[in-house]
Amino acid sequence: MKTKSLGFLLIVAMLSLAFAFTSCIDDSIDYKTSDIDLAYTSWKLMSIEPKGYNASKDQGFDVLFYDNYCMGKGDVNTFYSNYATEKGTSSIKLEDMYYSEIGGAIKAEETYFSYLQRARFYECIGDTILKLYPYATSKSVYLKFKRTNKFDF
Repeated sequence: MKTKSLGFLLIVAMLSLAFAFTSCIDDSIDYKTSDIDLAYTSWKLMSIEPKGYNASKDQGFDVLFYDNYCMGKGDVNTFYSNYATEKGTSSIKLEDMYYSEIGGAIKAEETYFSYLQRARFYECIGDTILKLYPYATSKSVYLKFKRTNKFDF
């Protein structure tokens, strides 16, 4: 009987430690809520981190946000997607993303589309820099954009 109780206590202790460890990881990542509304803004990719892909003037990586959808392009292909943000948080999710498959995409473009599809959080630094984070537990992986325009409708 004592063996079963000891085993049960051991399982409870391991689950508690796992929960505490996971909570620490999630709590240590602070995604600051932005006052910037993404609707009717456009952004040009500056870099993809930590891959170190820097977007040159020749590469046309960009994203334009409208009310509930966004569109943009990579080096070769274009994309269109619905997106959702939650007021009072920094969460973002691109849904039902469609992108052309013309071919000839470079590795940086493949990474760009992969990060866009996985985007979970965003941060604005001032009103000129936007970072999209594809993984909730890492701020070292992101797309960094520079604001290019504010749409006036």
